[in-house]
Amino acid sequence: MTLRRRVFLGCQLAVPLGAAVGARRVLAQDVLTAQAGDATRSPMGKRLMAFLDEADRQDLSLDPQTAVLRGDTSHAHDFGDYLSDGYFAAVESNLRRQLAAFTAIDRAQLRGAAERVAYDTWRWQARLALRRFDEGCIRFARQM
Repeated sequence: MTLRRRVFLGCQLAVPLGAAVGARRVLAQDVLTAQAGDATRSPMGKRLMAFLDEADRQDLSLDPQTAVLRGDTSHAHDFGDYLSDGYFAAVESNLRRQLAAFTAIDRAQLRGAAERVAYDTWRWQARLALRRFDEGCIRFARQM
């Protein structure tokens, strides 16, 4: 198998980046929402949920189609810019900013499996999305 084909096969997930970015927050938030409620969350768990809400809001501003699919019509007038260099730069910048802010959340202070799973899920998905940029998958997919 040629290197170009291996890179292509390894980067196939890079194309639907907008959907992957939005899915990160939904999965992590669903884990926390399934928990008994806000009263049972640790203080750090409440910070994590606030972070996830804000990160989701930022992501939806870049991905209005996902917002509409979730029932948020505040961006329904906007089709979205999913192909330009500016879009990919904004997504990457947004991910890097979010990961930097995420470091303020101390996993050791999270209480219960639900909080830790939500933390781990978001971190894993964010790192995976950034890896697509760092390894050139996004650049390669855009050239196809």
